[in-house]
Amino acid sequence: MFGNRVDDATKDTIVTVISADAVIEGSLIAKHAIRVDGVVNGAVRTKESVVVGNNAIVRGGIRASNVMSAGDVYGGIESPKGKVEISDTGRVFGDITAARLIIDENAVFQGNCTMTGRGSKASAETVKVPDDLETTAEKEAKEARKHRDEDGDRIPDSNEDKPAKAADSSAEEDRKETSADGDDNSSRKDGKEKESEDDAEK
Repeated sequence: MFGNRVDDATKDTIVTVISADAVIEGSLIAKHAIRVDGVVNGAVRTKESVVVGNNAIVRGGIRASNVMSAGDVYGGIESPKGKVEISDTGRVFGDITAARLIIDENAVFQGNCTMTGRGSKASAETVKVPDDLETTAEKEAKEARKHRDEDGDRIPDSNEDKPAKAADSSAEEDRKETSADGDDNSSRKDGKEKESEDDAEK
């Protein structure tokens, strides 16, 4: 049975027992281990362990060296240097602070957990991300701009070459047309000069 297993696990002598038919209105404070089988409408505080039985209800949170719960706890559980265990019938609605935490299958835990045991500081360190973190695409674009701007030489993009080539080809065509027109005009001029010479001879 969970209760016997927990009693053995605490290694603390249970001095204060709240029976199943008892209801305490207010906080329960003791120096030695406490077992709650009834209802406590208030906080439970002790320097030793606290055991919450299967049908027990604690409304107000628990602070103890170790906490083993098979019942319902509404409030935070604080055991910074000890162990918190929630059995398969246990339900905890609140934050947990403990060096060690055991949650059985089918147990209910709704809240945040802060681990204070070995390695907790290292695991709690946040990962710092540099502000100037760049994507691969951004780095490639910056590298391309750097190569283009070196020594004042600019390497044109493939798309930028097309308009220049088109402009060059159109200028070349204009020159050809101009030269062709010039040839026609000169041939016409030569023909007129010959006609005027023939008229003079006549």
